[in-house]
Amino acid sequence: MNGRVIDPETQLDAVRNIGIVNGTISMITENNISGKKTIDATGKIVSPGFIDLHMHGQNLGAYRMQATQGVTMALELESSVLPIDEFYAGQAKKNLPIHYGAAAAWTFGILPLSMPR
Repeated sequence: MNGRVIDPETQLDAVRNIGIVNGTISMITENNISGKKTIDATGKIVSPGFIDLHMHGQNLGAYRMQATQGVTMALELESSVLPIDEFYAGQAKKNLPIHYGAAAAWTFGILPLSMPR
């Protein structure tokens, strides 16, 4: 209730009340609404989850930190993780609090062979 809703898709930036049914937003309104649970968001911002395009630290602790900051997806797009197939297979087995991803970067391919990888 009474949270500042910021929605880039509709360009809404105003104080609104949000109704949620079964974990999905069912309404955004200026009208008073009620439900099983009410959260007073006065003075707070309500927005879609943030996507971090440059995150290092692809582990549970780092993901938990990101979640507390409103991040719902964190991507390692600079240095990547190697081997990438093992990264995705390993992450899929974990109960991670946010979505994740990594790019197949060429960073390690350009390092001299004598450098540890």
